[in-house]
Amino acid sequence: MTRRDLAAVRNRIATLESEFLAANSALGSDVRSEIASTRTELRDETVSLGEELDVDFAALQTGVREELRSVRGEIVRLRADARADMEALGAGLRGEAASLGSEVRERLERLDARVRFIEEHAFGQHDGRGAVGRGSMEQTGQLRS
Repeated sequence: MTRRDLAAVRNRIATLESEFLAANSALGSDVRSEIASTRTELRDETVSLGEELDVDFAALQTGVREELRSVRGEIVRLRADARADMEALGAGLRGEAASLGSEVRERLERLDARVRFIEEHAFGQHDGRGAVGRGSMEQTGQLRS
């Protein structure tokens, strides 16, 4: 190999190194440009997704508020229904108690009348107050002191 061949090889290596560095630099520049572009796209997409989430979250909040209003309304209606049912039940029970009271009074009056009848006929005396006179009970031996 001659000096000339050696110089040609060295020139060729220098050219290849230069091309490699230029290609590497261009590739690095392309990669950096692609990375920057990707970052921008990701940032834009993140902002867009954030805006969509904000809209979705606002809609969800609105839906939850409406559902809470509906549930509160239902609770108010149920309380009113329960109050009305309790009042109706109370009125019914008062009516039933009054009816039973009347029936008990009637039975007591009938029983009292029967007792007076028995007292009057069994002992022969009656003082008009539902009590048998002392004399007849003492005579029959039924009154013990």
